[in-house]
Amino acid sequence: MPFYSKLFLAALMTFAGPFSAGSRIEAEQALHCIVSSDQDWLAEPAKHAANLNVAFTHDKQSYPGEDHIILVVLQSAREGQVFDLQLQHGTASDMYTIQNNGRFIDNKRKITFIDPPLGGTWIQEYLAHNIRRAIANIHYSIPRGQLLRKRPDTTCSSYVEQKR
Repeated sequence: MPFYSKLFLAALMTFAGPFSAGSRIEAEQALHCIVSSDQDWLAEPAKHAANLNVAFTHDKQSYPGEDHIILVVLQSAREGQVFDLQLQHGTASDMYTIQNNGRFIDNKRKITFIDPPLGGTWIQEYLAHNIRRAIANIHYSIPRGQLLRKRPDTTCSSYVEQKR
């Protein structure tokens, strides 16, 4: 294998680990927590859609020792909602904790938040960066009915529930 090919593969493995696409099952688990919660997380038109179009990425670098999933629920080609979920793998189930959320428009040059996430400039830049990463990944169309079923492999929580 030529030297530059080896160098490229080494760089790819170094940078792909902290930010990765993940699987459809993880997308379904995270979306299950958003849809099945007592909190009304989804905005129109996704709130009543039969299928939800989503994309996501993992971030294991921004918060050392934590695995965050940035889930994007697309309302249209240029508009959507973003959810930052912390993922903790357990022996019996995976725990998804919704840490933040917001609504955005992507005008191809800049992500603009219509309904901004909690926090300041850093969190908006962090989410905007990860929205772009998620949108560049595989998109899934997930039937809403599938998300409402109980999932013994998934436990859900959110920052709203933690404040109670």
